[in-house]
Amino acid sequence: MSSLMFVKKHAFYCARNFGSQSYKKVRIKDILQGRKNNESADVQGWTRSVRKMKNHVFVDINDGSTAQNIQLVMSKDLFDRRVQFGTSISVRGKIQQSIQNEKNKYEILCDDLDVLGTYAEDAPLKKNASYDMQHLRSLLHLRMRHYKMAGVLRARNCVEMAMHKFFQEKGFLHIHTPILTSSDCETGGNVFSVQPDQIDEQESSDSSEDFFGAPAFLSVSGQLHLEACAMGMGDVYTLSPAFRSEKSHTRKHLNEFRMLEAELAHSKDLADMVNLMESSVKYLLQELLLNCSLDLATIEKDSPGHLSKLEKVASKQYVIMSYTEAIELLEKHQKHLQTASPSWGEDLNSDHETFLVQHCDSTPVFIVDFPSCSKPFYMPVNSDGKTVAAVDLIFPEVGELCGGSLRESDLDKLTSRLTALGLLPAYEWYLDLRRYGNTPHAGYGMGFDRFVTFALDIRNIRDAVPFPRYKNSCVL
Repeated sequence: MSSLMFVKKHAFYCARNFGSQSYKKVRIKDILQGRKNNESADVQGWTRSVRKMKNHVFVDINDGSTAQNIQLVMSKDLFDRRVQFGTSISVRGKIQQSIQNEKNKYEILCDDLDVLGTYAEDAPLKKNASYDMQHLRSLLHLRMRHYKMAGVLRARNCVEMAMHKFFQEKGFLHIHTPILTSSDCETGGNVFSVQPDQIDEQESSDSSEDFFGAPAFLSVSGQLHLEACAMGMGDVYTLSPAFRSEKSHTRKHLNEFRMLEAELAHSKDLADMVNLMESSVKYLLQELLLNCSLDLATIEKDSPGHLSKLEKVASKQYVIMSYTEAIELLEKHQKHLQTASPSWGEDLNSDHETFLVQHCDSTPVFIVDFPSCSKPFYMPVNSDGKTVAAVDLIFPEVGELCGGSLRESDLDKLTSRLTALGLLPAYEWYLDLRRYGNTPHAGYGMGFDRFVTFALDIRNIRDAVPFPRYKNSCVL
């Protein structure tokens, strides 16, 4: 068929089916923001409600782009009886201002309707039924259709885009760090080993042969790779999946999670990183409040006061205290703790973190200068010989949100630590970063899913991600 014949046939098809009217595909979000008034639109979505009147039928649909539905107005002759809650439809019509609908200023006067997919009567999600997040977790493949989970995914998208905007505007370069790695950044042993499912017959005789020539793991952090990039590219960051084989069943932990990590080149002051942490977190909250107001309003109905809590955390100056000061404070207020106060050198648990934040009027708390015995090899020891230049950011409700440190720049000290830990020669490449043009640098990581958990008042982190992975659960 010639190009001219194809164009003529296509034009005839359009004229036959839709007349001379030109319909443009439009998202409901754009319509409700008033950008498309009086335009002819082609809209797809899922039915939320149907109301039949004497001469007209009113159908509310949603396409996932916003928490709000849009009302369709159509004649009874145009209405298809298959349209009910959950039905996927496509409509064409004119966008107009709504006179009677108080919720939405705009509606669509329909010229044409197609049913794209029906909704079976035995569907597990019913109209007007009340479902909590725990029940929706049992329907991982369907829960995005519920307004609660849809709101979570829109908010995650908003936060991620804001994160990129923040770091890009500060001149950071985004890096894709590897998921498969031969390095355990934390040297804690909580790693997932990676092996091929099948081994070639020629290789089966030597069971000790590694697929990559060395043991490989799922990454627990992209920090070491970011350090390598920072030594040649300057300030860098990543948002990458991380994996830890911890067997804990808590509302704060996942075995697969997203981690925001940043490395600041030419930085030798912990205050630089503390300021970056605070400014970035506040920026993300401010962008969320600005761009996800409808979804946050839904959360506010179930949790009155949540918006004011976000506004407070997004604007108030965060508290800074040393690890030693935190220990002294916990010892002084032992009677207010549910667990024993820690001795100097011990880790802080959730009870300790909760008290410290509440003691500071529910304001996020930076804890700096941790005991050197409890931190990884890459953190430099302070002049006191007992603590390292490290910082954790403790947040209301979720506990530790960020953690970071200066990076050890002294080649001899770093070599000594790696030797004592038995990590050489595997980490010889890491020493090369100090041998060849090293510069002082610092870095930190933020639990992206934990941030979403706090920002959306989610009780369990498993409901802050679309497909959670945790002990005994890897569904889909």
